[in-house]
Amino acid sequence: MIAHQDRLARFGFDYLAHEARVAGCAIIVASQESWSPREEMVQDLLAVVDTFSGRLYGLRSYEKQLKAADLTEGSA
Repeated sequence: MIAHQDRLARFGFDYLAHEARVAGCAIIVASQESWSPREEMVQDLLAVVDTFSGRLYGLRSYEKQLKAADLTEGSA
């Protein structure tokens, strides 16, 4: 059971559902809400922006760790 269809696969959900049926399984989607094509595109774009902003934030944190490590190595 999954909450939303997008949680399993952004693209190709129908293929995965077909393969599950062939294997004797069923994929149960709890939320069956449907969006207009415009709303779906907005949700996709927001997901992409969210993903990349998280990665950018992680890189900034990683750069700070590298600088801190470099400073401690230089003083030893």
